[in-house]
Amino acid sequence: MQQPGHKIAILIESLGKGGAERSAGLLSKIFDELGHKVYLVTITDVVEYSYSGQLVNLGLLKNKNNDAFNKLKRFNHFAAFLKREQIDFVLDFRFRKNYFKEWLLANYVYPKVKLIYMVRSYRLDYYFPSANEKTKKLFAKAYTINCVSRGIMERIQTDFDLKNVSFIKNPVDFDHIEALAAKATNNKEQYIVAAGRMSVDVKQFDKLIETYAKSDLPQKGIALKLLGDGKLMADYKKLAAALNIQEWVHFEGFQENPFPYFKNALFTVLCSKFEGSPRVLLESLACGTPVVAMDCPTGPRELIIHEKNGLLLPKNDFNALKTALNDFIKNNELRNACAANAKMSIQNHSLEEVGKAWQKLLN
Repeated sequence: MQQPGHKIAILIESLGKGGAERSAGLLSKIFDELGHKVYLVTITDVVEYSYSGQLVNLGLLKNKNNDAFNKLKRFNHFAAFLKREQIDFVLDFRFRKNYFKEWLLANYVYPKVKLIYMVRSYRLDYYFPSANEKTKKLFAKAYTINCVSRGIMERIQTDFDLKNVSFIKNPVDFDHIEALAAKATNNKEQYIVAAGRMSVDVKQFDKLIETYAKSDLPQKGIALKLLGDGKLMADYKKLAAALNIQEWVHFEGFQENPFPYFKNALFTVLCSKFEGSPRVLLESLACGTPVVAMDCPTGPRELIIHEKNGLLLPKNDFNALKTALNDFIKNNELRNACAANAKMSIQNHSLEEVGKAWQKLLN
C-alpha cells in the first residue's frame, strides 16, 4: 500500500532567469508525480518557468520601500502559511549570509518542519554565514543539507564537519527539452554557444570573447552566440568591437527557450570561475550537443567524460581553450562521436532517477 504523500514547500527567490530557478520548477513536477502536495513559495514576483503545485507568491506582498515592517509582514505570512498547511518539508534555495536572520527562521519559522537547506554553488559563503561553531550548530539541526554535486558535499563535510549532508543530481526533463528544442529558429549559420547571467563576472565571457578572437573560428565564419543579459553586456559588446569581431559575436539576450540554440550549435562552451552542477552543460548534452568546458569548482568533471561527450580542459587555462576550439572544429569525427554519446551520458539525471533519490531521502 502506497504511503500518503508529504506536504512540501519549495522556497526560492524567483522562478525566472537561472539554473536554480529552473531546477526548483522541475523538482515541483517530480514531487507532484510522486504523489506529494507541492507549494512553490517565491520571494519576489517573478514567475517565468513552469512548475507543478500551488504558487505562494510572497513578492505580491512586497512594497517599493521593502522596509523592515514590510519584511516582517512577509516573514509572518510565510510562518502562518507553514503552520496553516501543516508543511512537512521545506526546501530552502535562498542565499543565507546573515546568521541572525537564519537563527530567527530556524527557531521561529522552521521549528516544526523538516528543513532541507539547498546548496547549489561551490561558493559556500553564499549559503553559510561563516565557518564557525555557531553556524555548525545551527545547520546541524537541519533534516539535511542537499548539494547538486559530490564536490560541494565533500567540501561542506570538510569545512564545517557536518554529517547531515546529502547529494542528489540536478534533474533533466528530456521529453520537455526535446519538444522545445524542435521549435524553429533563425539560426542559419554555423556557431558555438555559451550561456549565463551577465550581471556578475562568473562566466568569464570577456575572456571567452578574447579567446574566440584569437582562435580560427572567426576566419572560418563560425559565430559565437551568447545567451543571457545583465549590466556587463555593454562591456562585452565594446570588447567585441575593440577586437573587430562584432560581426561574429552575437548577443542573443535572455532566452526563455534556449534549447534550439543548444541543439543547433556545433558545441557549447563553459569557462566559469566556479559552478555547482552547471545546467548549461546538462541542457546542451540533453539536446545532443557536445560541450567544451574548463574544469572549475565544481561540476564539469562530474558531467564531462573527456573525448566521450565533450572536452574537459584544465581550470582557467584559456590557451588550452583556444586550442580546443580549433581542434574540435577541425575534428568532425570526434565531435560527432561526442554528440552521439551526449544524451546517454546524463541519463542518470532523468526525472525518474532523480525522483527515486529524492523519495529515498524524504522517507
